[in-house]
Amino acid sequence: MREIKFRAWDGEQMLYRGLCDRNWYNAEDKQVCTALPEDARNWKIMQYTGFKTEDGTEIYEDDIVRIGTEYNNLSQKHGTPVYEAVRMIHGRWEPLCFFKDALFSVYGSIYENPELLRVGDVA
Repeated sequence: MREIKFRAWDGEQMLYRGLCDRNWYNAEDKQVCTALPEDARNWKIMQYTGFKTEDGTEIYEDDIVRIGTEYNNLSQKHGTPVYEAVRMIHGRWEPLCFFKDALFSVYGSIYENPELLRVGDVA
């Protein structure tokens, strides 16, 4: 069973919390604020997928990933790396479930790195 936890983009930084945690923490694990119902209206909330990169980086919804080189024909498009945004589609984390044996690299998120959306054909 995967760990249920979340992160949020507040417009400036990523904040993190567990399912039953009442507080949001920054990347340095310092408490930033208490979780409030309006957080979902004011911030972009993302769920942990249960997947990690080879180096142990957790992969969250809306992360921008690149499929590993063992799927080179699928991760290259006209000689340019293809970046994919992680999304829940029909109950599965795509593209993570589709290429579950692939090695993924996280390049940021759609909020921190929107320029990859234009350059890398992220859907």
